[in-house]
Amino acid sequence: MPNRLHALEAYGQAVWLDFLDRSFLAEGGFARLIEDDGLTGVTSNPSIFEKAIGHGHAYDEQIAALVRHGESSVTRIYEQLAITDIQAAADALRPVYDRLNGADGFASIEVSPFLAGSSGLRFRAFLPWSLLGTLVWASAFTLVGYAFSESFSQATGALTHGAFALALVAAVLLAVRAHRRAAHSN
Repeated sequence: MPNRLHALEAYGQAVWLDFLDRSFLAEGGFARLIEDDGLTGVTSNPSIFEKAIGHGHAYDEQIAALVRHGESSVTRIYEQLAITDIQAAADALRPVYDRLNGADGFASIEVSPFLAGSSGLRFRAFLPWSLLGTLVWASAFTLVGYAFSESFSQATGALTHGAFALALVAAVLLAVRAHRRAAHSN
C-alpha cells in the first residue's frame, strides 16, 4: 500500500513535524520519517523542548558540559540545547532541501517570547502592523492552497474581497492614528 503522506507531495503539500527530541534524532526516528514518510520540515518551541529535556537523559551530557564550562544561565543552557537539536534536524533535512531546490527542508524554532519589545517598538505601534502581517500571511497561504485545488477562480474572488477588507482595515487604523495624533497636538 502506498504511503499516503508521500502522496500529499503530488498535491503540493509539505508534511512537517511539530516535535523534536534529541533521542528521537539520535535513534534514527527523525531520519526514518524523512525517508519513509516524506517529512519535509520540522518546527519546535520552548514547550516541546521542555518536555524533551525533562523526560529521559538525552540532554544530561550537554547540560553537564555547559555547567562545567561555567554556564549558569538557564536561558543560555536552554538555547544551546535547542540550537544543537535544530542544527541536527537541519542536517538531517539537508537532502530534502537540496532535492526541492530550497523550497522546503527547513527546521524552525519559535522565537522566545522574552524578545518581545526588544526592538523598542511600543505595543500600540506594533499591534496594527502585527494584524496587517497576519492578514497578509493568511491571505497568501489561502491563495496558495486554492491555487493547488480545483477552485482557483473562487480563491481569486475571495482574495479580491479580502484585499478590499484589508485595505479598509488599514484605512481605519490610519484614520484612528491620525485622529489620536491630532487630539494629542491640541
